[in-house]
Amino acid sequence: MGEPPAGTELRASAKPRSVGFVPARLRAPEWALGVSALALGLLLRAGWYLAGEPLPGARRGRDGTTDRVISGWRALRRLRWALLLSSLGGSAACLLQASRRAPALPVAATVLVMVEAAATAPFVFARVALCPPGLGVRPRAAAWSGLVCALAVPASAYWSLRCDGIRGDDGPREIETVALPSTAAAMQAR
Repeated sequence: MGEPPAGTELRASAKPRSVGFVPARLRAPEWALGVSALALGLLLRAGWYLAGEPLPGARRGRDGTTDRVISGWRALRRLRWALLLSSLGGSAACLLQASRRAPALPVAATVLVMVEAAATAPFVFARVALCPPGLGVRPRAAAWSGLVCALAVPASAYWSLRCDGIRGDDGPREIETVALPSTAAAMQAR
């Protein structure tokens, strides 16, 4: 643009700090979000259901018995992609929170994760807690843990949004100011 107008002074702010991964930026809500999202992703591979009878197409083990344990990935055919998205999105929101000084990107990611995970959680609840006994399958501990994680992701995302802001260490050290000439002197110059 050029030189500032005569009579104005610009004070430069302190040396800009580099952006990097700072674990101190993670508060309790982000830790809860990251841990529950990671656990949800890992639990999808665990055995969620135990079938009373061997399922069609079940694999035979070395001892000749058929596999009666059904993983969450295999059992939740329509929900698995939503649960995977909740897991990856929660982990990404946690990483964004730790790597950004300003809250804009972490907040945007957290809002998206909260909405998606909150829309998915009732369906997971229906598949685990309301599992009809006539289906011949029983939820195992991994299914209940997956349900807790599926409920914890939107809850911790909401908690994170309620606490969001800029840390004191990440805020501006000095705000740039412009000293303007007095209004009377400016009016006389016209």
